[in-house]
Amino acid sequence: QSQLYIAGFTAAVFHLVNHATFKGALFMITGAVDHVTGTRDVKKLGGLLTIMPISFTITVITALSMAGITPFNGILSKEKFIEAMIEISHANLFSLITLGIIFPILAIVGSIFTFVYSIKFITYIFFGKHQPNALPKKAHVASILMLLSPIILAVLVIVFVLFPGLI
Repeated sequence: QSQLYIAGFTAAVFHLVNHATFKGALFMITGAVDHVTGTRDVKKLGGLLTIMPISFTITVITALSMAGITPFNGILSKEKFIEAMIEISHANLFSLITLGIIFPILAIVGSIFTFVYSIKFITYIFFGKHQPNALPKKAHVASILMLLSPIILAVLVIVFVLFPGLI
């Protein structure tokens, strides 16, 4: 029983740190896109890949990490998390052994949805047709000061997958 708690706690802390790296960078990129275009409305965005290539690179690294795609840190924490959910499924919760199967199913379904909205985030903003007339401002490259923090977090996404023991 204590092994379950340790595995769950380890997975939670590991995922928390990984989540902070990829999600923090994605929030900052969203702010940068909003700042340089004047909107966060995905119906007005699109085709920003050629205008914002550094932002695109950061977004791909961190969104694919959030989606749990290799070779980024999100895959490690998702594996740990799903592993912990499978272990918990063997626990006798509330005296109903069958109730435990819900946890791994929810974790897998959640992972699928995360993958889908991560891919949509990338494609809606950076691919498709650029609509300059729909944007309140003329889109341009975000300043290096605005991109420095998400760049650091994107680098950590890669560092933590190469050296997970750092966490």
